Amino acid sequence: MRRVLPRFLLLVVSAGSATALADEVRVPAPQQEPAASRRAPPSGGAPLMPRQPPIEPVPPPPPAPPVQPPEIAAVGKTLAGTWTCKGSKPRGDGSSASMVAKLTIKLDLDGAWVQASFVESGAGGAKLTSYRTFDPVAKQWTLVQVTNAGGHAVSTSAGETGGAWTWTGTSNTSAGSTQTRDHEQRDGKQLKVWGEALLGGAWQKTYEATCSK
Repeated sequence: MRRVLPRFLLLVVSAGSATALADEVRVPAPQQEPAASRRAPPSGGAPLMPRQPPIEPVPPPPPAPPVQPPEIAAVGKTLAGTWTCKGSKPRGDGSSASMVAKLTIKLDLDGAWVQASFVESGAGGAKLTSYRTFDPVAKQWTLVQVTNAGGHAVSTSAGETGGAWTWTGTSNTSAGSTQTRDHEQRDGKQLKVWGEALLGGAWQKTYEATCSK
């Protein structure tokens, strides 16, 4: 005669078998990889570097102001100011006309040039602006003149000697080119100026004035 176990024992045996079976098929939980291992680069790769902030470009230093020959400043200081000029200019028929003008002289363009502005009084009067500078290598002065008649002239000079300047160059107008000579004579508080042009093979005076402050 077969022996029958009580029902509660069957439940215990069944529960124990299920637990044992679950232990046999239980899959172990995956182990978490260490943080250092996760950050490591692939085999043979360069190590990872921390991100660097962008490098800001360094602006270049400001340019140094140009250094001008001291001769320019010396002449500018001597002649600077406003002068009243009175004189005459030939008409071309042997006669001459009186002339009154204002002459203003100053340093210009960062001290690289001595600027002179000559403005004749009256309607239709002559206007002339000139610039002179010094070349310390050639030991020579250069004078550039432009007029309200559209003409221009370029002259050179060795410089002042005893208060006198002599400029030789070429004047260019719509009528052509002409050789010219311009003169300056400083005597105390007065400045005498006059000019010549080579016309018909002879030097002829083109203007003459005495200026005072």
